[in-house]
Amino acid sequence: MTQWFRRWLWLVCAAGALTGCPHGVPAGGNFSPADAKAAADVGGVAGPDAAADAAPGDVPVTADAANAELPVVQTDVVTADAKTGFDACGCASDSNCSGVALGTCQVAKCGAGCKCTVGVAPDGSACGGGFVCQSGKCLAAPTPGPWAKSVAAGGSHSCALHPGGTVSCWGSSWQGQLGNGSTDVDSPVPVPVGVLGPVTQLVAGSTHSCALHSGGKVSCWGDRFNGQTGSGSNSGYATVPELAGTMADVLSIAAGTNSSFAVRNGATAWGWGNGNGGQLLQDTLASQSDPVQLASMLDVKSVCGGDHHACALHDNGTVECWGRNTDGQVGHGTTGQNEIVKAGLVDGVSGIANIACGHVNTCAWDDAGTVWCWGSNISGQLLTGNYGTSPVNAPLQLQGLVSVSALAAGQTHACALGKSGDIACWGDNAHGQCGGSSGGDAYKPITISLGGKATAVSAGTQHTCAVREDGAVLCWGSNNSGQLGNAGKDDSATPVLVVGSAGK
Repeated sequence: MTQWFRRWLWLVCAAGALTGCPHGVPAGGNFSPADAKAAADVGGVAGPDAAADAAPGDVPVTADAANAELPVVQTDVVTADAKTGFDACGCASDSNCSGVALGTCQVAKCGAGCKCTVGVAPDGSACGGGFVCQSGKCLAAPTPGPWAKSVAAGGSHSCALHPGGTVSCWGSSWQGQLGNGSTDVDSPVPVPVGVLGPVTQLVAGSTHSCALHSGGKVSCWGDRFNGQTGSGSNSGYATVPELAGTMADVLSIAAGTNSSFAVRNGATAWGWGNGNGGQLLQDTLASQSDPVQLASMLDVKSVCGGDHHACALHDNGTVECWGRNTDGQVGHGTTGQNEIVKAGLVDGVSGIANIACGHVNTCAWDDAGTVWCWGSNISGQLLTGNYGTSPVNAPLQLQGLVSVSALAAGQTHACALGKSGDIACWGDNAHGQCGGSSGGDAYKPITISLGGKATAVSAGTQHTCAVREDGAVLCWGSNNSGQLGNAGKDDSATPVLVVGSAGK
């Protein structure tokens, strides 16, 4: 039957002016005149003949819906007068139903012939694989297991790696750091990232993020101004992930403020992005928009990047650092406002298990959980008991920390994950990023209560996120762009649950 005949049939049946209405068309009195007007304005409701062609996410009227009213879909259904979603659709074909921004769930205002989905993709299709429409957003679909395996906190955004290798991000979007194809709107809840294949590791810089894929390739998204996505471009924003060079044998990755690093098969180290502190170990201080090998770095186990410095952990447990040394963050026993240091061993530490770079400081820890740090102490991040403008240019063993299994260094704060699953943070606490109560600096570690043991922690510029053992993600600190992921934008010194991440 034609669209116009179907519309007429709905109206007269609803008004009770016709008996023996076709199956699935309501006979008189089952919806109000206002509902009839809405049906007419929408251009008719797809009947049983349309249901046969419906795709997943469509909203057909079923063949058993005798005397049924217009179907109600979630709470996201728009009214006949709304100007949103597919409103401009002329309903001549599905191709006219387009323009829905990725990350926003809406029901189409279209009639017969158009697929009315609660979609969230640039082409108007439904939420991508592994994601569902919830509270007007595309969120990672609940799974029988943990919601997240790891989390990465950036400048004003955060990202989570989910089982199965999918990724979601939340917070600031103005430089494309959410990876959802948009720079328009910050998102205080997770939105899916269109990653280029299963992801095994996730890192975040100030305004960009990178993912290591199971096949050894790396993709990045966000700000390209310094070439930190590694795609060959140093302008504009990568609003969706793009490959970093042609590397296909990467073992691990790291992110500095505006730079990125990788360790490749063969234990060589590579970098791209901002190089004006010498952190890329090239003969020039120019930024690099393609991955370049870090000169003389061999037998590398892992790399970390700060604001303008970087460090490498070697297979034998020694540490080398290089780059700008304003606060002794290179750990060579010297400090200089304009000093750029070549790679050299950090004396006083050995048998190191891993390393972490903050904005202008560096930390290392061994298998026993003992921690050493060096560099800036402006907010008490070296746990000397007070803050000081005098930096520490050689490794200093941190007091009050025992049995540390991992450490995350933010801009001017740090957090340690204990082998028992507890987290403690210290340093700058202006926005509550160290927990407890916001304001001032935390000169002693503050124990964070997550309602369970933690398995991972990440420190951003002024916020912190952690993964709980049940897979839930909790964040605390600055929330000016929604980087805590709790659907709000108020700072919180108490960990808040990321929307949709409730544990298994």
